[in-house]
Amino acid sequence: MKFDDNNCDKAFHNGYQIDACSQGKNQDPILVQVNMKHFATVLLTLTLFGCAMSQWVNDLDGTLDFNCPFGETISRVQSIHDNDSEDRLWAFECKPIPIDSSDLTCQNSGYVNDFDEEITFNCPFNGVISGTHSEHSNHDEDRRWDFKCCEALNYCTTNCYFTPEVNDYDGPMDYTVDTDYYISGVASHHDNGKEDRRWRFFVCKVITCGAN
Repeated sequence: MKFDDNNCDKAFHNGYQIDACSQGKNQDPILVQVNMKHFATVLLTLTLFGCAMSQWVNDLDGTLDFNCPFGETISRVQSIHDNDSEDRLWAFECKPIPIDSSDLTCQNSGYVNDFDEEITFNCPFNGVISGTHSEHSNHDEDRRWDFKCCEALNYCTTNCYFTPEVNDYDGPMDYTVDTDYYISGVASHHDNGKEDRRWRFFVCKVITCGAN
């Protein structure tokens, strides 16, 4: 079979990748059968997050554990949903908390939701979120979440607000907190039909208590 644009399209739709497609016409194509589901996932990831692959911190249906380096807080949240597993892959980035790390204390919240239930969580004591732990239930097709909060005496959160929802059901998420703001809480609703969650973040500035 000689290479042409029509053959390229036809072979691809039959579940093959044609490596010679970009090399011009009248060449013998190299047909490589590929897993189309895997290809679609990789293509979606590259489209959403650029050529650099995200460092997912969990496997689908698996336990998730992530902690920023001490003295830092989560600043970016990325996620994609898989309809077969009815679960999400997650990735996080961090930035420094504007507090002397020697003044910081951190603790985990414990699970803040049951499967399929609403999440409304704010760190106590003017804290910000610096890590998270989560487990997935194949029966409920949902996750329970535990958040790590860090705070310091004499530091306060101010100018706080909830973001709009940062993802659609089954859709990608890529949220970066604004400069000078820090994630202090989350809110989430689970849909049993979509078997997915939509998320909002509670973000604040961090200042010395009593400062203007």
